[in-house]
Amino acid sequence: MTTFTSHAFRSAQPNAPLAKLRTALLLLLALPFLAFADEWEYRVGSTATSKFTEHWKGTATYQSRYKEGGDHYRRHIDLGLFYGGITKHIDLTGNFRATERKDFETGKWNDADFYYMNATYRHKIKDTGVSHRLRFEYEEFDWDYDVLYYRIALSPPYEFEPLRENLILDPYTIKPFASYEVALDTNEDVLSHTYLLGLSYLFSDKVVGNLTYEFADNRGDHNPPNVNILSFDLKFLF
Repeated sequence: MTTFTSHAFRSAQPNAPLAKLRTALLLLLALPFLAFADEWEYRVGSTATSKFTEHWKGTATYQSRYKEGGDHYRRHIDLGLFYGGITKHIDLTGNFRATERKDFETGKWNDADFYYMNATYRHKIKDTGVSHRLRFEYEEFDWDYDVLYYRIALSPPYEFEPLRENLILDPYTIKPFASYEVALDTNEDVLSHTYLLGLSYLFSDKVVGNLTYEFADNRGDHNPPNVNILSFDLKFLF
């Protein structure tokens, strides 16, 4: 789950003290020591986003996932079409995801296809950006099932811009965000609760990196045990 939309990078006032930047980084780096589960997973991905018109844009994402110990067990390509501006606050997306999962007993990669749609409502509470996302997902794999996700994400109006003299590279901006997501199957059984904290690195107006920690409280027959997830995604905007 890693795709957070641009609301995570909007209003804020730059030039916060370097001490606040260090505090934010230390808090995120300390999360592994406060982990809620014994299992770990690591995800690395990149996303290209291109705007076609005022309202339409497309996305292409590649991501690899690794189990604790470095075992590569999943990879996927995700293609999405985004329409923004149905109303002032509502966006829609439709996505296709081609996934491969590794069977460690045979060493073979098995295919799985996902189809999903998102409806996102955005607003603000004071200066904090808030988004509510509903996702309906269908998976074709060894079992076929539908899942409904609801996610609420918060984007506080804070940014941390390191001082130029303290950096080898040009200054960049860092912004925090957080989210909570619940997943339900078609029988209205809870499959998972996911809690996420992250930092967005705005290297430029065309390159954004997201570093996140998630705790997935998984339930149901098809889900793995509870797991801590560290992710990094690099997004290119065209």
